[in-house]
Amino acid sequence: MILFCNDEHHHKLATKEDVHRLETILRQIESQILMKVSEIPAFVSSVKDELLKAKTEILDKIAALEATTTDADLSPETVAALTDLKAAAQGLDDIVVDVTDLPPPTGTPLSS
Repeated sequence: MILFCNDEHHHKLATKEDVHRLETILRQIESQILMKVSEIPAFVSSVKDELLKAKTEILDKIAALEATTTDADLSPETVAALTDLKAAAQGLDDIVVDVTDLPPPTGTPLSS
């Protein structure tokens, strides 16, 4: 027996049509959830590409700044600012472990 709630105080038994309508709605919701889950790999790849592009741009700007200041007599504050900037860029890079930094796999390999 399935009860349908019209409002806070009134309930009625669900008809076959009500149950069918609920099943249809649940299938639609499930389909929407699965579609969104299937979009995750493309979204992650897109964000990864943007981050790699940003990383390259940041490192290029740091390198260009360093190249223009190599012959200059830099103040300790400027040297400290450049050092902090490099550390911040490295911190961003360290958020995701590089594949070469991962430990080798252990255990028995799966056979195909």
